[in-house]
Amino acid sequence: MTLRLHAVSGGYGRGAVVDGVDLDVSRGEIVSVLGPSGSGKSTLLRMIAGLHPLTSGGISFDGRDITAVPTHRRGVGLVPQDGALFPRRTVAGNVAYGLPGVSARRAASHPEVRRLLDLVQLSDLADRLPHQLSGGQRQRVAVARALAARPGVVLLDEPFNALDAALRAEVRTGVCALLREVGVAALLITHDRAEAFLAADRVAVFRDGSIAQIGSPGEVYRHPVSAEVACLTGDVVDVPPVLRGGAPDGVVRPSQISLDPKGGVRAVVTAVRDAGERQIVSVRMAGGEVLDIDCSAFSLPPEAGSEVGLRLD
Repeated sequence: MTLRLHAVSGGYGRGAVVDGVDLDVSRGEIVSVLGPSGSGKSTLLRMIAGLHPLTSGGISFDGRDITAVPTHRRGVGLVPQDGALFPRRTVAGNVAYGLPGVSARRAASHPEVRRLLDLVQLSDLADRLPHQLSGGQRQRVAVARALAARPGVVLLDEPFNALDAALRAEVRTGVCALLREVGVAALLITHDRAEAFLAADRVAVFRDGSIAQIGSPGEVYRHPVSAEVACLTGDVVDVPPVLRGGAPDGVVRPSQISLDPKGGVRAVVTAVRDAGERQIVSVRMAGGEVLDIDCSAFSLPPEAGSEVGLRLD
């Protein structure tokens, strides 16, 4: 029971924006597509939804080829960035839009609409208009509307971007739990690294129109296949030769370099910045290299001008 993309390519004019993508997403699984703006990830989503043509390759769901199937017959639900609710329809009316034969006037009493509003915990707001809702509530209505036609696949195009940080985390957690509960195959498009790791079962790192690496959040973060993937998935620092100790050239996460007051490679602290959850300790090594080291917000930082040792994990 899987969404399957095989060698999918497409673009605009003669330029390929998506190039040879292979991807499987199982029912009950959330896969995040993480990449910078312009990498082609939103075009990929539009191709899966049937809103943009393929130049080669194919798309299937549960073994059925849907490459040439019209959008409304694909069994795909779409949650856009801003929810895109109909402003003159009530919450219930927006949800009912995905249900054939259900009028907006009778939407609030329809059993399937009530079931969906219960799922997203908005039953008491059925008669409100979109402008009377918070950003998080509007996104939950958009999810309910996407689920109304009982799709096998739900596509989410950076749906939490407009929300503030605290609300974003709350809504994302609730939406992802709901998608797993109803058992759809879900694809989340995002450029937010933390969101990609927290929301998904697997992360597909998208670069220049293709998947550079796919794996669990831990695999992708701790074992990137290239320096480019490492940079897309988290902060990195170049490792000076003296600290590598004979290891090959490469980059590491800032948290892989630790301070050692008694041993290690010597360096001088140039600045300490309090970043709330962590402290950033800047050091200058004997060769002139400057590194930023992540430290716990609750550790006692060294003073600027003091000498410390560095160790590489």
